[in-house]
Amino acid sequence: MTFGFNSSLLLTGPRPDLTPLARAFPIAALPRVLREAALHVSKSKRISTTTTGMTVSGVASFVAMNLARFKMPGKNGGTRTASIYSVIITPWMAEECRAIDPFMSVIQTHDKAAIQLHLLAMKQFKLAHADWKDDRKDLRTLKKKLRRDGGSWQRIQADLEEHDKTEPIEPIEKRLLFSDITSSRFIGQLDGIGRSLGLVSDGADFVLENLPRLCGYLNLGFDGHQIELDRAKGKSLIAYDPRITVLLSVKNDLINRFDGSYGSRMRSTEYWGRNLFGTAFKISDEQYLADVNVSQDALDVFLERTYELIAELERRRHEGITELDEVELDDEATECWNAFAMEMNSGMSCDDHVGHLVDISDFASRAAEHAGRLATVWTVIIGEKKISIETIQGAIDVIRFHLGEFQDRYSLFRAVPNLMLQAHDLDKFLSRIWQAGHRDVPKSFIERNAKSDLRNVTDLDAALKLLKMMSMVQLLPGPGRGLRIVHVPHPGRPFQFRT
Repeated sequence: MTFGFNSSLLLTGPRPDLTPLARAFPIAALPRVLREAALHVSKSKRISTTTTGMTVSGVASFVAMNLARFKMPGKNGGTRTASIYSVIITPWMAEECRAIDPFMSVIQTHDKAAIQLHLLAMKQFKLAHADWKDDRKDLRTLKKKLRRDGGSWQRIQADLEEHDKTEPIEPIEKRLLFSDITSSRFIGQLDGIGRSLGLVSDGADFVLENLPRLCGYLNLGFDGHQIELDRAKGKSLIAYDPRITVLLSVKNDLINRFDGSYGSRMRSTEYWGRNLFGTAFKISDEQYLADVNVSQDALDVFLERTYELIAELERRRHEGITELDEVELDDEATECWNAFAMEMNSGMSCDDHVGHLVDISDFASRAAEHAGRLATVWTVIIGEKKISIETIQGAIDVIRFHLGEFQDRYSLFRAVPNLMLQAHDLDKFLSRIWQAGHRDVPKSFIERNAKSDLRNVTDLDAALKLLKMMSMVQLLPGPGRGLRIVHVPHPGRPFQFRT
């Protein structure tokens, strides 16, 4: 008998089978307008539903984050931006742009027009600002002359102060998508109050190159906190109430190399925990898609809805409306969301059981928030005022998928199978010591008496760290510079896998 990652049976005989699980993206959980558009693109272009399902929600977030926020349950819950950070991991032969482009045509058309209008506005601004500077220079020259000649210059000073109030304001670029994320330019796109930035890349090479320097700013943007950047020359850049959505599609080997160099930093800053990961090539959708019958009309409905929301955004901008709608859960949805949040909190606890989420708490602690953000985006797209029970249940299903994907990549229980097996063997070895009546044992005893792969200092330290994280042992100072391994009474020993 073998046991996969999701087994919760007691292991008393064979060692567990740690082969990664294949999982299907829960495409059926998406609202109809998103689901059918994604299915059409998947079938017509032979692309995984993981890719199209994540892409369609990411594209929807580019618009929705400018219209609404997620209102967290509870009196002091506060609000969260309706933005999503997504990382779609694809095999080297995949053509990511085939998935992104069909969903982006309306936004791309909007941005082309916005860029042309901005170029024209910038030309007019530069002319007006040059005239303003000339007039200011004339006033300053006159003021200096009067002061030098002993004349009355106070009236000119008053004119100068009034003139300064009329300085032309540089126009804001109103496109939705950007690709330049070098530090000053990146923050410059957010400089001001309530500005947004949609970062999309179908290769992500350049984005990953700059990501280690920018992950702190992206963390602030994800949380809606103020971003500041002091420049050596010129004014400081400050972004108040920023909104950022990130949609990256990256080759598997590229992100593996990146994680090898910067993965620990991405985890320690909790940047990766703010992202939804999905691996597009773990399963084949061909058999599932064979029974799908959706036409181009499904994609057209999604694009039409995107057009309507962009038109609403432009109307608000034209009328000077800066407040965002606050989208909250209805009563049934609130109960469902609270239950999911409690489940995640329980999974991160080691008080009375093995916390299966304890080593991915950077994602698990945000899982309920991720679900709320995603549900808010969907609610805006389908035109409802509150998040329904059906919508939050679908969002939770999607977040459970991403939770599993995150565990596959970053959990000690899954990402390092050899270490898991060594911890399993070490726990069995220690169990015999505990059963003999010993409460603790020096680490040196294991180094002398355990089997060869556990006597290796590096492997032993890592296995002990994992058992400590699972609250199965305590590590206390021992004789000299050594360690003392203390038994923690635990139900279900010798070893338990949980999901």
